[in-house]
Amino acid sequence: MPTTLLKPAGDSQPVEVLLERIGQGSSPRYAIRCGRFQAEVEVEHVGAGRGWLRAGGKIYPFAAAVGKKSTIQIWVRGRVYACETATAVRNRAAETASASASGALTAGMPGTILKVNVSPGDSFQAHQPLIIMESMKMEMTLSMPYDGQVDEITCRVGQLVEMGAILARLQKRE
Repeated sequence: MPTTLLKPAGDSQPVEVLLERIGQGSSPRYAIRCGRFQAEVEVEHVGAGRGWLRAGGKIYPFAAAVGKKSTIQIWVRGRVYACETATAVRNRAAETASASASGALTAGMPGTILKVNVSPGDSFQAHQPLIIMESMKMEMTLSMPYDGQVDEITCRVGQLVEMGAILARLQKRE
């Protein structure tokens, strides 16, 4: 059964979602398990990542778009969900840990820089908000897990950045 990590906009932690295909044909059915929640969903595609979900006797329109690095954005009932495979989440976590250890503050998602709270030469404390960005209508505060000093800021307010872009170079305070 494939495992997918689902991270709804505004939530800080991803949720493990288990998907199992239980039907064949033009409208496949899936068993979905998320914690104690379980449901059967029938999917009817109408083309170009759009279709209808049937669950619990109700019908919901949906739209889905596949992005880079195993990510999917799904719109259902007026809410957008950012999804990615468990493998992609593990790979990104490893990249972030390596960037953090190297002294680079990176963008965890593509988005727009809203505010830069520090300048080169400034000292900062662990978990202090350094840069604030917006991604998928969600505000994200970026910080580091250690005390340090800012060497360089490589972004500016209003700039669009890609996932993994280096936003600042930092030194860990010993």
